[in-house]
Amino acid sequence: MATSGSSDSRAISQTLKGYGRGLVGGLLFALAPLYTTEVWWQGFIATPRVLLLATAVTFGLLIAYAHFAGIHDSDTLRSEVLEAMEILFLGFVAGAVVLKLLGQIPSSLSFEVAVNRIVLEGLVSSIGVAVGSAQLGQNPDSGGDTAPPEKRGLVHEFAYSGLGAILIVAGFATTMEIVVIGLEAPPWAVFATAVLTFLLALGVMSYFDFRGSKRMEGGCIYAGGPLGDAAVTYAIGLVASAGLLWGVGRFEDVALAPALFMTVYLAFPATIGAAVGRLIL
Repeated sequence: MATSGSSDSRAISQTLKGYGRGLVGGLLFALAPLYTTEVWWQGFIATPRVLLLATAVTFGLLIAYAHFAGIHDSDTLRSEVLEAMEILFLGFVAGAVVLKLLGQIPSSLSFEVAVNRIVLEGLVSSIGVAVGSAQLGQNPDSGGDTAPPEKRGLVHEFAYSGLGAILIVAGFATTMEIVVIGLEAPPWAVFATAVLTFLLALGVMSYFDFRGSKRMEGGCIYAGGPLGDAAVTYAIGLVASAGLLWGVGRFEDVALAPALFMTVYLAFPATIGAAVGRLIL
């Protein structure tokens, strides 16, 4: 009986970790369209027929993905369909939350346009959720990573984190979308974005069982354990974002508050890139 309870708890834990990896993977894939004006404007012009067709095609792809490499051990069509529905739901949640934080679902927006935007972004996010949950995790059958723990120093850790951050956001800093978001974002959304960024960094570094997390001896190289690890990773994301924004002239003739807001929003994808980059590079 105890064995059954332990097995159930392990299954729940692995599922939650899979969802966490999936959400991060979904964001990695969907951040570019989430930060793109042209995609925002598709909410005004996309027709229901196109959205339904796109949803049907994506759902079919997710069922196929669940069959070959899903979050759960799906062995029936029913379980694969249910898993595809879970992935689609997670993608829609990720898309809706980020669009809200970016100020792209304001209260003045019509219900139809808001739904269109969420559907478009959610479909892209769901593909990332599927890939992230399955491909970025540990292999439970091999006891995690097969490579021995790496003894990497602070220089290596900073280098990998910085590389991951810049790799993800190098194309974001030069876009006008960052300026628009920074100028229009309400303070509550900026604060919520900062909190969400830190929590995602904490999850990636310590709790979601990302591939590579068990290669590093002790898991955390920075002081303060998991919280310190996440804080330093977030700091790297902020510094990389501020440096890129300054380098492309986004801080010229801009007040302190908008400059800070732009940095926080760019640090959202940069920090995810820093955390994932440190583990898988």
